[in-house]
Amino acid sequence: MSHKTYSLQNKIIGIVGGVGVYAGNDLANKIFALTNATSDQEHLPLLLASFPELIVDRTEFLTGHVQQNPALGIFEVIRTLERSGAELIGIPCNTAHAPEIFDVLLQLLSNAGSRVTVVNMLEVLVEEIVKHYPNAQNVGIVSTLGTYRTNVYPNLLDNVGLTAVIPDEGTQIQLHNAIYDTEYGIKSIANPVSDKARTILQNTVLDLIAHGSHVVVLGCTEVPLALTEKEVHGITLIDPTEILAKKLISLAAPQKLK
Repeated sequence: MSHKTYSLQNKIIGIVGGVGVYAGNDLANKIFALTNATSDQEHLPLLLASFPELIVDRTEFLTGHVQQNPALGIFEVIRTLERSGAELIGIPCNTAHAPEIFDVLLQLLSNAGSRVTVVNMLEVLVEEIVKHYPNAQNVGIVSTLGTYRTNVYPNLLDNVGLTAVIPDEGTQIQLHNAIYDTEYGIKSIANPVSDKARTILQNTVLDLIAHGSHVVVLGCTEVPLALTEKEVHGITLIDPTEILAKKLISLAAPQKLK
């Protein structure tokens, strides 16, 4: 039996799944939704590799509860995607972009001679805010405890002259539980999200708005699964997963981006 070698017109997008598991699927769906296509054949080639058992929890690592760096598992998934042809990589996890993880990952890829382009979701998001929300001086951040404790968003925003508005410690603990609690958190119940988790997230957004946020970043890729609205009280909710999807499309085939 002969085998035909197929040539693809566009670069293959690779998604690191399992960080959390629904977030990878959410990124794929947003890539599909934001692609100019009128048939199956006009969509971009995409690979999703979800190996959650390889990647330790990012917040557990950043808060010192586990020693193994999640970068090791993410690296293995990216190499699997690369061997399958992926050239552009998206990691739908805000916490994985903390320098303690992301910088190690980039070094591992460099050492291995990898040729993929890994899009930094957080940097792309900050660029989007500067470009499209020029009057948004104060940026509210909804995030995991790991992202919160490492100040990754405040540092990136400060670099471009913007101010991060973050919850107080008590509110942040409640927010973290809305994501991680085994009885009602999004990681346990995501389809649909529990009423309790959604209420906590809604209250967090309202608190950030009350403290002067001009826009609010849904800075955990599972939060948009619960808060699907585009704005609250006239304040825009920015979804990093959507921004990442747009960037991946524009790098793969800019004419395909809606």
